[in-house]
Amino acid sequence: MVQSFGIFYNIADDEYGFARMYGYVSHSNLAPKALIDKYENSASKFWNDFYKCNTTHFFKDRHWLVREFPELGLQMDNDNNKLPLATTKDTMQKKIVLECGCGVGNSLFPLLDLNPNLVFYSFDFSPYAIQIIQHNERYLSNKDRAKAFVYDIASTNPLPRFVPVGDIDISMLIFVLSAIPPQNMQGVVNRLYSVLKVGGIVIFRDYARDDLAQKRFAGENQDESSQSGSEKSSKPGKIKTIGENFYVRKDGTAAYFFDLDSCAKMFESAGFKVLQNITVKKEVVNRKQQKSMERVFIQGKYKKV
Repeated sequence: MVQSFGIFYNIADDEYGFARMYGYVSHSNLAPKALIDKYENSASKFWNDFYKCNTTHFFKDRHWLVREFPELGLQMDNDNNKLPLATTKDTMQKKIVLECGCGVGNSLFPLLDLNPNLVFYSFDFSPYAIQIIQHNERYLSNKDRAKAFVYDIASTNPLPRFVPVGDIDISMLIFVLSAIPPQNMQGVVNRLYSVLKVGGIVIFRDYARDDLAQKRFAGENQDESSQSGSEKSSKPGKIKTIGENFYVRKDGTAAYFFDLDSCAKMFESAGFKVLQNITVKKEVVNRKQQKSMERVFIQGKYKKV
């Protein structure tokens, strides 16, 4: 049985603010099958278009990662002093990280700056996002510790040969699994188990059931049901429900909302031991609009045994 508990933070102007809380849930329970197939089969295109439109201006750097996942930080001795950095001859402290869905580097670059002992293999299925990373000066100056490449973790294609499969210490799955069709999620988790070293871990954070985003989608659905047909049809780019707890935004990008039990079961089914499987609540304050809202996420650590 997995023990879970909540953590609450007060965050002002967090990246998980109002920016993408737009659109409407379709009045029908599900979008037509043709649209569902379109969204699922063209996910990389929609995310590529998203990064072309927003480049590096949408998501903030994830400096909170080390607070939530100390495994990414510098190692400390018993007196809480930082241990000496690994050298070329002494690589025992280096950790190999496989970052899934790296986007434009909002996790990669802060961690490269913070911990010189991390070596990254970061991928995304958006070629444009990878191109942005590869032209960033912080990437060019750290090419000995970072390799960014195009790859779709939900595909059946093997990872490139330069990825040290079996030697990976940490796999990062941060707001990535929610963008993958639910029927492909178990396969993704199984693949991560296969590429980690024994004792390696997956660090995970993603959207949780009853998050305000999901509630807002459902609320808009109720509002729409009370409108006339002409009012409904006048609103472009409505959010569609393409599966249970699975939505597509009007820009074509998808979001799934998880619960604790299904997350634990998914990782345990792949062979992982659950180290952490909790809900994290954040009160996000939008100063411009003088509004606050509660976001709910699932956070986990799962170890290959």
